[in-house]
Amino acid sequence: MRELTNEELFLVAGAAAAADVDPSEPPTEIPPIVVNPPTSPPPSPPPTIPPSPPVEQPGPITPPGTGGGGLPNPTDKNTTTDLGAEVDVIVNKSATLEGLVQLAQAKGFQIETSDTYSRTEYAATGGGTVYIKTYASPSDTAAQLTHELGHTLFDGEWNTVADRASAINMGLATEGEATIYSIAVQRELTAQGVSFNIPAAPANVASYNATYDAYQAGQINWDAASAQIGESFRNGERIDVNGTPANAADDITYEQYYGSYWDSKHPPAG
Repeated sequence: MRELTNEELFLVAGAAAAADVDPSEPPTEIPPIVVNPPTSPPPSPPPTIPPSPPVEQPGPITPPGTGGGGLPNPTDKNTTTDLGAEVDVIVNKSATLEGLVQLAQAKGFQIETSDTYSRTEYAATGGGTVYIKTYASPSDTAAQLTHELGHTLFDGEWNTVADRASAINMGLATEGEATIYSIAVQRELTAQGVSFNIPAAPANVASYNATYDAYQAGQINWDAASAQIGESFRNGERIDVNGTPANAADDITYEQYYGSYWDSKHPPAG
């Protein structure tokens, strides 16, 4: 994966830091990536995992894709998102989330609300738009924002994949990266008494936390952690492609989504 620019390295520090789409209408050569809506009631973080302090983050990172990865580090405490003052309060309580917002904005991403579902659409010239579905709970809105912003750190590599399986695996890895950021934000906020939901199936959250812990302990690197969580997304998480949360029968798996996207870009010859 690519090296970060000097501007990005200025905004990014720390160590590790988290999806409803229509695959028939991708805005560019990169599939729009969206977030699962919050469950009702929101799942609680696993009780066996203690929260991390909000500011104790190790030194400079190496870029994702080189065995590094890491949590963005904010440059101020006055970050705004256009998602409302209550969401901005939560953003500024999390060093990781605030850093994600600042880095995405520096890369040319705009943040806008959506009446349908959260998704990230990439512009051909760089940057793009992060659409966030808002909820009554500012925390649920912030959870959607965190996952989508995690995708904004991943760009460019879609043009390098040469086959369907590689494209699926790459898409799944981006889901793993986004989930890592979500876990980091959840721990920072939990340490301050702020509830925060991981956008994922509740039954999978404990295993995602275990992978995050292994990464933090140096047992696996960033790429391995992302791939491990992504593999769980393959068939263990589902996408409400039709925007019908009350009807799970028409949901598809992430493997189906990324495979369908590849197929739409590589129709059979003839």
